[in-house]
Amino acid sequence: MLKLCGVLATRFQKYKAQWRMIRQLDAHEFNRLVIEAFITALAMIMIYFGCVFLIGKLLNPSPTDFARTWQLKERLGITQDMVVWGRSVFTFMMLIISLWFIRWRLVRRYRHIELRHLLKELDYIADGHYEHRISENLVGRLGSVALSINKLVDSTLAAMEEERLVEQTKNELIANVSHDIRTPLTSVIGYLGLLEDKQYENEEELAQYIHIAYIKSQQMKKLSDNLFEYIRVHNYKENLNYQTISINHFLTQIAAEYEVEALNLNMQIYVDVHPEYLTMRIDAEKMARVYDNLLSNAFKYSRATEIHLIARVVDNFIELRVENNGDKIHAEALGKLFTRFFREEQSRSSQTGGTGLGLSIVESIVHLHQGQVYAESDCQKTVFIIRLKKHI
Repeated sequence: MLKLCGVLATRFQKYKAQWRMIRQLDAHEFNRLVIEAFITALAMIMIYFGCVFLIGKLLNPSPTDFARTWQLKERLGITQDMVVWGRSVFTFMMLIISLWFIRWRLVRRYRHIELRHLLKELDYIADGHYEHRISENLVGRLGSVALSINKLVDSTLAAMEEERLVEQTKNELIANVSHDIRTPLTSVIGYLGLLEDKQYENEEELAQYIHIAYIKSQQMKKLSDNLFEYIRVHNYKENLNYQTISINHFLTQIAAEYEVEALNLNMQIYVDVHPEYLTMRIDAEKMARVYDNLLSNAFKYSRATEIHLIARVVDNFIELRVENNGDKIHAEALGKLFTRFFREEQSRSSQTGGTGLGLSIVESIVHLHQGQVYAESDCQKTVFIIRLKKHI
């Protein structure tokens, strides 16, 4: 009983929706439906009376056909009561068939109207109104067609937006690279021009000009290298050379490589891996580049005294943390750290030595390892967290 009630309720909702849609038709379309119903009903009435006439003619023949028809009635055993009953049954069946046929014709006509609406709305969308969506409350398969069209429009809009962002990113990339190259290049050209014109007073001044030009050239080379590395890991999705390594040995080696530089900055690097035998499957060369960028940032910007390289198992992930007790990163900058060419100081001064690509390269390499990276910062510490699956 409950199942029957559910079916009836579904049917009721369906017919209610269809009636609501019919009410949304304009006067011309509604009149066409009414005319269609009237013509169909008239045709069925004519068929009904034609059949009644033929049957009546058969059962009540003219005198010339009386004997032959009477013999037929006798053979079939047809009585007058049976004739009355048969006529009633026939009338009822014709009524049911007529109602079904009228409904079928109306639905068919309504589908044609909906199809015209569908084509009109498609033309409207094609004219540039991409925010418009076609109603999915259509009869039969047209509802599925409308749903598919809306999905197609959504995917097309997403592709157009992605293309727009790619174009915007390309323009920003060109602008930022041009900006970061122009300053050292101008200096190089300027000092080389002084040398070319021999505008120096002594050998000491000559050596100074050459040294400055060399430093500026190194800055341009560093930017070029970082840009190439970023494009390689971000766009080409190169294959990784996976190796299963000991995390403790890996981080200890990283700490040893940067120990002298850290001591010169009055920093200490600590390694903390738990459990000590923990291993992970990574591209060691690429992951070493990640730590190189994170440690270089800490050396340049954090003004910390301690840097901790930590590895832990959290749920089903290996969590690698690079912590320092240096300056807090402002909240508005925290979410933009991994954006290419972003610097927390907006002057883009070469004095800080950064290109704004280091953390973007970090994010790209971590994504290649199917992991995620993010940063947290407060007054006590700043931490960069890398989460990798235990088994990639």
